[in-house]
Amino acid sequence: MVISPSDLVTQAETIFVVEMTLKGVPYSWADTATMLYPKMFPDSEVAKKFSCKRSKASYIVSDGLGPHCKQLVVDELNRPDTFYSIAIDETSILEQRCQQIDVVVRYYSSVAKGVLVEHLDSCRLGSCTADILLGEVKRAIQDLPQNNLICVFSDVPNVMKSFKAKMKEVNPHILDVGDCCLHKVHNSFGRGLDAFRSDMEAAVVDAYYFLKSSAVRSSSLKAHQEALGLPENVFLRHLNSRWLTLGPAVGRFIEQFDAIKNVVLSSSSCRSGGKIRARLAEAFSDKAFYAKLLFVNNAFDLFKDFLTLFQGTETLVHRLFGEMVALVHKLCGRFMKGESYNPKTGKDLLLLQPSSSVNWKSKVEVGEDTEAAMASWEAAEKKGI
Repeated sequence: MVISPSDLVTQAETIFVVEMTLKGVPYSWADTATMLYPKMFPDSEVAKKFSCKRSKASYIVSDGLGPHCKQLVVDELNRPDTFYSIAIDETSILEQRCQQIDVVVRYYSSVAKGVLVEHLDSCRLGSCTADILLGEVKRAIQDLPQNNLICVFSDVPNVMKSFKAKMKEVNPHILDVGDCCLHKVHNSFGRGLDAFRSDMEAAVVDAYYFLKSSAVRSSSLKAHQEALGLPENVFLRHLNSRWLTLGPAVGRFIEQFDAIKNVVLSSSSCRSGGKIRARLAEAFSDKAFYAKLLFVNNAFDLFKDFLTLFQGTETLVHRLFGEMVALVHKLCGRFMKGESYNPKTGKDLLLLQPSSSVNWKSKVEVGEDTEAAMASWEAAEKKGI
């Protein structure tokens, strides 16, 4: 097939926009490319006629590629015996004072020969009630066979619970597979931190901003790292709303403990560190601070594999029950006698009595490195932590 010169230009512009989109390149680059390509390739007729600035690139995505890709998904979902589930999530866009609702669809693709997760629709809302959510989701899936919808996934705020109940009224055949297992495990770990009553998490956050806001302190950290023979690594940002950030952030704090302590307690930091420096200095004055970091790092390792596994895109529902049981067994194994929880599974685990001292081990497992950090402590001090 012979392609006309104008079609060759259109093809080049389309490929250009597709690659920009896949790589997350800002649309502003299209202005530069349109100016640059004719100069770079003066012997190319396609380059001479290439004209795809930011506005055109945006329209190609929003009015061309976007609808085309969505239609491919809709067409496949309308094939006989193609069942699907949907998931929705909400993200606050503070600068625009609104919330973005994203709807994705998950299904087995006979074309790709595997399970796919595809974006279906997005909308931005000022108010986000259950009824408004229901209307937007119904609009997003209006071109799909309603009888083939098998379940709805979301996180667990009250508005989402109400939304799922309303979806069940509209589509009574959909399956209830419970709430997001990741949120449950993450929230359980968060409650453990609250029960621990430690300012350790706050100190990890403070350390990041203490260094980020000052080139002088960052330079001082580097000098101490060199003197102590520590890796010249930066501190990691932890967000308490993110599942997997605490473990790496605590691990980095432990690795750089002596260096950051020296920076915080140095005379220059005392003069300029402000409230963050004062909080960190108070944390370092706590004899148990380092042991607490080690303990939380050990505890996080119990949850890490589960959280990492179930953030994958592959089909994992067949592994959920076994992994949940294994996680509960891991936790129980730290402080309960083996015969009290093993080989219990499923509903039998709900009958456990972890608060009963009859089921307790004589000694709680806190991790070998935590034990080493407390080796010189009095018995009462160990019991306190």
